[in-house]
Amino acid sequence: MDAGMQDLKQAWRRLVATPGFTIAAALSLALGIGATTVLFSAVNGVLLEPLPLPESDRVVFTPRENDVEADVGVPDMMDLRARASAFQALAAFTPGWALDLTGQGDPERLNGAVIETEFFAVLGLDPIRGRPFTYEENRPRGPRVALLAERLWRSRFGADPAIVGRTVTLSDHPTTIIGVMPDAADVFDAGWDVYVPLAVEMPWALGERGSNHLEVVGRLKPGATLERASAELRTITTDLAEQFPRTDGGKILRAVSLHAFVTAGASRPLVVLLGAVVLVLLITCVNLTNFLLARATVRRGELAVRQALGAGRWRLVRQLLVESLAVAALGGAAGVVLAVWGRELLVSIAPDGLPRAANIALDPRVLTVAVALTLLTGALVGLAPALSAGRTDPAEALASGGSRGGGGRWRQRRLDALVAAQVAIALVLLVGSGLLLRSLHGLLRVPLGFDAVGVTQATLVLPEARYGTREPQTRAFTRMVAGARAIPGVEDAAYVIGPPMHTGLIGHSTVVERPGVELADGAIGARVRPVIGDYFGVLRIPVLQGRGFGDADRAGGLPVAIVNQSFAEQVWPGQDPIGQRIAFRVGDQTPWMTVVGVVGDVRATTLTNGDSRAVYFPYAQRVVDWQRFGVLLVRTREPRTDVARALHEAVWAVDRTVPLQDVGPLADRVRAAAGRERFSAMLLTAFAVAALLVAVQGIYATLAYAVGVRQRELGIRTALGASRGAVVGLVLRRGLSAVGAGVVLGLAGALAAGRGVRTLLFGVPATDVPTFAAAAVLLTAVAALACWLPARRAARVDPIAALRAE
Repeated sequence: MDAGMQDLKQAWRRLVATPGFTIAAALSLALGIGATTVLFSAVNGVLLEPLPLPESDRVVFTPRENDVEADVGVPDMMDLRARASAFQALAAFTPGWALDLTGQGDPERLNGAVIETEFFAVLGLDPIRGRPFTYEENRPRGPRVALLAERLWRSRFGADPAIVGRTVTLSDHPTTIIGVMPDAADVFDAGWDVYVPLAVEMPWALGERGSNHLEVVGRLKPGATLERASAELRTITTDLAEQFPRTDGGKILRAVSLHAFVTAGASRPLVVLLGAVVLVLLITCVNLTNFLLARATVRRGELAVRQALGAGRWRLVRQLLVESLAVAALGGAAGVVLAVWGRELLVSIAPDGLPRAANIALDPRVLTVAVALTLLTGALVGLAPALSAGRTDPAEALASGGSRGGGGRWRQRRLDALVAAQVAIALVLLVGSGLLLRSLHGLLRVPLGFDAVGVTQATLVLPEARYGTREPQTRAFTRMVAGARAIPGVEDAAYVIGPPMHTGLIGHSTVVERPGVELADGAIGARVRPVIGDYFGVLRIPVLQGRGFGDADRAGGLPVAIVNQSFAEQVWPGQDPIGQRIAFRVGDQTPWMTVVGVVGDVRATTLTNGDSRAVYFPYAQRVVDWQRFGVLLVRTREPRTDVARALHEAVWAVDRTVPLQDVGPLADRVRAAAGRERFSAMLLTAFAVAALLVAVQGIYATLAYAVGVRQRELGIRTALGASRGAVVGLVLRRGLSAVGAGVVLGLAGALAAGRGVRTLLFGVPATDVPTFAAAAVLLTAVAALACWLPARRAARVDPIAALRAE
């Protein structure tokens, strides 16, 4: 203990005596440890922390085998429950069900979940107030009851303890609140506000196997495995697909961990970013090791005297390790402080839709990892210098004058190898950053097919109780469009179901009229988009052939349709689509529509996926009653900050009980569509820049040290006639040879690392030659500058002064 305290005191004196080295080393480590801690907090919170459910590893989701959602019907659920023996419980639910809360201030759109009674039993959760649904309440024409989410209970109702038993109005129906569910029930991070019984909310779906509105979660029996559950689901759903090919064809289900499903979209980017920040920490460690090796060489004389006075080899090794650990402790403490700030920054720039972002925190597990990183870093960076110092021959060191000579050729080569390692790691990060930046640039330059600038959008749903049929629906939406168009400064307005960059799209089987083909045959899939107003003019979607919709295209008029370019090219290749006839297969009402125009394709849901076949038609000519939802779009002549409020007033002038949702610029949705790519590119670029700066610092410091210890040699060379250019070349050759070796290693490493980022790229191959070349040239140029500065210093060595010092 006394020896340890003595080592600590001596280490502290040494660090205080060299403040420049201490501050530089601690800050360098703080950057690496802080960044690694922040990224690990994200990986821990999003990927490693279990779901907040009892025995959450037994809760599974059942997507199709092609990884899309299940979309099953209620009769399918009955078959699954009857035949699947691996499950303790199964429950169906429909997410994103719009419910309007009215009668208490401004109307508010709630994000609801329609659930079966077994849903909370599958999750293993109980209400924090009240009770869950009973089977008696989950039946057709059952009582209107609901469970509030905890967040809504606190924000809208002030955490009123008397909420249970209160009656509120949801979508024009008096509804009794029977309980409050904890926020943990929102396992999909979907922002659910309220839960309602399936049979009451969707009675029309109970007997229809092809309604396809439901997702399925299940809880495995104790001892049951995912493999067994998947095998059972595959067998059952394959049988159903053969028995009911029209409704169940292709719906082959499997079981996956609910945690894995929820985090699937975030796992690859976060793991790639964590790998990148670990490389930053590694290059920081290499840089500090370089410094400590050079510092140990300079201290050879001091260490030789210690040995000559009786200090053993282990005592010297221990002393240098304690100094290294002391530096690491300072860097680790500063790194945790940086991590606190960095965590806030990370959460603020995280893209919308990052699952479980609220779990990102510096919790005990993360802090434990930070402490472990600090100790491991201190031990690793101090080990090589300590062992090197322990092998010092005191007689040789004292005879050579302490540090003169640079410690021998093998020490110089070791320093050069560490420089090469720094360059290689920095190049890997630069290439990865370049690939993501090129991918992001290409993604942002994708032709959208429409102009979102100057367009404000608002989502709304008409309550079924008062708008259950087509006539009141058409009248309300038409008046709302007219009111929006009358807003001062608005150029035009329109309504549509399924505008660009939205997921609420409708699909229909579309029949094309051909000689000899019956209406029941030859159907193809297409997105359908009912519109009111000049939708194509509002979004600047080009009309390529024919015309847009006009005032004559109304209820009772000639049914007409406009198709997109993809539809026309795939269905009528080489033919004129104008005048062709199509129909939708919707029950018994399948009127033929005449194609009067062709418009350009748009990016329908994401920037990476183009539009599929699409059919537009006048909203007044639709044949179904359930299309009560859609989006209002207005184009303003100049930017306005009050257009959102004006849109609310225009809608409320028609119906004061209809709330608007997601009111804002359509351009924001376009930017948000590239949010994850921008997030990954920003962070990886920041890491690459940090690695480049650390590598340059290491190159400069290593060569500056080499020039210092070889000052006598360089003076003699100059005295014997060596020119300044020759001296500069001598130093540059050493530095650039290490850089060149690092570039070769880095390019090989970048090729290997490209596999990890391949899935994050859009339109850029993981082996993109221009990116690799640009990164190599940039790093070489910056490294050459770092080499030139010490070389210039070497050329200015005064031979008389150098020799006089001897």
